[in-house]
Amino acid sequence: MVVYTDFIGSGTGGGFTRDYANIGLWYAASGDGDVVFDNGDEVRAILHTSVESHNGYHEFDIDQTSPICWTEDKDITITFSSTHLTGSGTPDGWLRMATGARIENASSSKVWNFKDLDIVWNNYGSLSANTDLRADASSARTVLNFDRCKLVSPSSTGANNLLCVGSDGAAISGINEINFTNCYISPDRRVVNATNDFATNTNYVICNVVGCSILGGAAQSWFYPSTRSTANFELHVSGSLFHYFPATPGQYAGVVQNPAGAGYTSGTAVDLITNEADGVNALWAGTRTNVSSAATFVYGVEPGTSEVGFSGVTIQNNPFDFYTRDLRLWQSTNNIASGFVSNVTLPSPDLAGNTRGTSPFDAGAFEIVSVAADPGGGATNTSPTFKMVQVNLYN
Repeated sequence: MVVYTDFIGSGTGGGFTRDYANIGLWYAASGDGDVVFDNGDEVRAILHTSVESHNGYHEFDIDQTSPICWTEDKDITITFSSTHLTGSGTPDGWLRMATGARIENASSSKVWNFKDLDIVWNNYGSLSANTDLRADASSARTVLNFDRCKLVSPSSTGANNLLCVGSDGAAISGINEINFTNCYISPDRRVVNATNDFATNTNYVICNVVGCSILGGAAQSWFYPSTRSTANFELHVSGSLFHYFPATPGQYAGVVQNPAGAGYTSGTAVDLITNEADGVNALWAGTRTNVSSAATFVYGVEPGTSEVGFSGVTIQNNPFDFYTRDLRLWQSTNNIASGFVSNVTLPSPDLAGNTRGTSPFDAGAFEIVSVAADPGGGATNTSPTFKMVQVNLYN
């Protein structure tokens, strides 16, 4: 096993042996056949921030559907990360998923890690002949891991989906696994979407959501499975918050598009708080443990009894307002998210880098801790401090 560490942002070298100006140049040198990898190898791309003289976003628009791409018959891992902790303030060196970003894996297993990143989808996921995420053969497995990330798809982009899975031109049978852990997700679009309903095609999709806070759009379900009887779509949610804003009840169908169709296979919900009606989440979650349905969510004000309260600002229709609203849980004994999670162990640290402590945990991406958010989005310790003073005693 070999770990290749690359840096992206300045292109000046900066003392690093592999330092590229942008992701496109990095991929041209690493992923398009110039380097032959072995099973178990990992390529790490560390995104520069303002500390390393890079201000602005990193464009992710790699199309791997061409014949020349990552060593196809080898099982490798590709990891994107940043030295700037997500949730610690204004985004710095963030990742923009642009039109043309496509991940295809024909015969091997590839793992893509996105860690501690602010990610914006910009016209990503639109339906096309070459879809965005696919594992073609039965021997192929494509895994996307989002750990401690903020993800948003602004409504102004016009994209319908964050991640399209499958193919609209050929039958595929590999497994596509998508994992969201300790993430804040605010899409105005479908997050996981089957490409279309061609009866000859097969999709196999497993999606796991752990310790996440999800705010949905007005008209799109979060998980949109295939209606093909040969498809397999699974959704498993634990320790999370789901709040959606349906504008047209006939169009909005909850966390999973309803009716789910023949391609939806199974779903579980454990330690979940949602504004979805009990009868709706029962349709997609065949197994439910500690699910609080029809919950009320409030923002910027202290929650009352049986409410989920966030300390963030009021929701606005601004592509970048998720940068300024960390949506940390309001510190209140009334906050029903506090200590709600007791059936699963949530990964630590949370999105803000705070320890999760021990069970029971708080639902969502943020754990309630004894700190207060400062205007920059960081944390100011409000714990009392004591000064030791020497005292001499005389008879």
